[in-house]
Amino acid sequence: MSPKNRLLVSVALVCAWLLIVVGVCGWVVWVDLSPDEREALVPIISPRGALLGAMLVMAMAVSAIVLRDLHRRYVAVPARLAEDGRTLLKAEPTRRLTADGNAETCAFVDIINALADQRQSLQDDVEVRVADARRIPVGTVLRIPVSLLRKVPRAARVVFLSGEVSVDGGTVGVGDRVTEGMQLETLVDSFMTVELPDGSRLTLQPQSEVRIEALHGFAGFEGTQRTTFQVERGRIETDVQPQRGPAARYRIQTPTAIIGVRGIGVKTRIPKNAPVMASGKSLLADVAAL
Repeated sequence: MSPKNRLLVSVALVCAWLLIVVGVCGWVVWVDLSPDEREALVPIISPRGALLGAMLVMAMAVSAIVLRDLHRRYVAVPARLAEDGRTLLKAEPTRRLTADGNAETCAFVDIINALADQRQSLQDDVEVRVADARRIPVGTVLRIPVSLLRKVPRAARVVFLSGEVSVDGGTVGVGDRVTEGMQLETLVDSFMTVELPDGSRLTLQPQSEVRIEALHGFAGFEGTQRTTFQVERGRIETDVQPQRGPAARYRIQTPTAIIGVRGIGVKTRIPKNAPVMASGKSLLADVAAL
């Protein structure tokens, strides 16, 4: 029900209440009078009936005026403030409520406006921080995980071989290229040397088996190379060039050990008598930097 309709219903109820009170009071007085008193009272009241009716109407009018003022202060104004508050929250965040009504209501409006100002200030501050967060200041060092870099496949080249050697079980010759995922193998009295794009070399001694686990660079990082050899059995010798670039790596893995080289040139040898167990539980190898 709207505030206006509530006011009309309230005025009607007050007028009805006044009529009932006056009627009940008159009836109680009339019943309490004796017959002689009633006969004496009738000539007195009859000429003044219009005056009594006017007084009753005036009482109703005063009650209606008082009720309207109370309704405006404690019903209409709070209802309007509630509607303005909903508009402030949903459609017009910059809008503020207008103080009206009694002192308590005006104080309440001031509090709501102060909270709205605080909310708007916080929202503006968040928007500024979000806008600043999207800007990267000049000179900021960016750290990009290697997993996010796009790989660029690379190939090694066979530069020397002797005896019976194979790549993925097939024949191979000098000048052939080997890539990531290929299996290199030498048999008895056989050797193979491959050269990587950065000039590093890996030599397989007789009866050795090596898998190229990784051989690639990264887009946007020229000269950076990531290499991983998995030594399954046998003996290898490697001549590593200095590794350049933030993601560069040269690694040799065995079932139980990992040798990593970065930034310096070394030769690494796993001696012929170093046993490498297939189970991967032990590796007794003398690794020397020459």
